[in-house]
Amino acid sequence: MVAPAAVAAPVAKGGVAAAGTSHLGSAALASGIHGVGASSGLLAGGLTAGSMLGGLSAYANPLMMGLSALQGINAYRQGQYQSSMAEVQQLQAITDSELKQVQAIEKGNETMRRLLAMNATVVANGAAGNIDPTSGSARKLQEVNEAYAARDLKKLEAYQRSYKTYGDVQSEMFALAGDEYSTQGTVGFLTGVGQATYFGMKYGVGD
Repeated sequence: MVAPAAVAAPVAKGGVAAAGTSHLGSAALASGIHGVGASSGLLAGGLTAGSMLGGLSAYANPLMMGLSALQGINAYRQGQYQSSMAEVQQLQAITDSELKQVQAIEKGNETMRRLLAMNATVVANGAAGNIDPTSGSARKLQEVNEAYAARDLKKLEAYQRSYKTYGDVQSEMFALAGDEYSTQGTVGFLTGVGQATYFGMKYGVGD
């Protein structure tokens, strides 16, 4: 009667050990389930971030296209404005040149009128004193007056030519600058439109 009880004890211990192992397995399984749940949460978070990026790109692509197109339009307007200003400066240079040429001509005419008046006075004074105006001191005085007048007229003619040359050079410079500004504006416009088209073709709109 004592022997069977002694034999049954190890079986009971083994059963208790098995039961303990079974509890440990349940705990591990629960931990695994929680781990899967955490991984699922991370996966869900990743999908949410991806959706957010996709939403941002849907707005970013049209914005980039719009900014590129706007830069092109602004470049074109700036080029046209600068070209117009250069054209105004060109016209101003021509006007100033022509005005100075006219002033030089008027001074030349005034010099001739003054010469004629001075020589006429010499002739009149010579006639009043019974002096021949075509010879002697009377003629010498007229020659001096004519020499001074010729010198002044020569200077005025040189000024007139220089004013014309300067005006032509300035006009040509402003004309070239106007063409350059217009070209730069057109290139800037095409560049901006090209960039906008590139963004649209590569990334799409609202994708």
